Amino acid sequence: MCRENFQFGKKYYTRTCVQWLTEDNVMYSESFEGVKVDFDDAKENMALREWMRQDQKVCGILTFRMLGTTLDARRHYEEVMSRGGYSALAIVVTNPVTRMIANFSVGFVRPKAPVKVFASMDDAKCWVEGLRERGVF
Repeated sequence: MCRENFQFGKKYYTRTCVQWLTEDNVMYSESFEGVKVDFDDAKENMALREWMRQDQKVCGILTFRMLGTTLDARRHYEEVMSRGGYSALAIVVTNPVTRMIANFSVGFVRPKAPVKVFASMDDAKCWVEGLRERGVF
């Protein structure tokens, strides 16, 4: 992808989610309801994030609505996330099942950056703002 077409705040769509980066380096990703992410989806989603981020440290806010991911997709996400680039990640869950999946994933992967699961977007944004005030990103 050619970065010359990038616009802060513009929403970019893949088969499984919509993503955008704000001027204050918060990257949003909202998965679509009920999708299952496979390896090709994971590659496309992470390539889009990396293209938008362009080696900047960002804080991510992920809204988690999907039904799940394949093992290959999870491994790809873990591998890319382990390289860094995210100062922190807030995961907003939409129901008890997605909360369970998110908590399990965070506990299993144990990322280097702080990760926290939230039941509301407002709470996630407050946490991210607190991180910004403390100079985390």
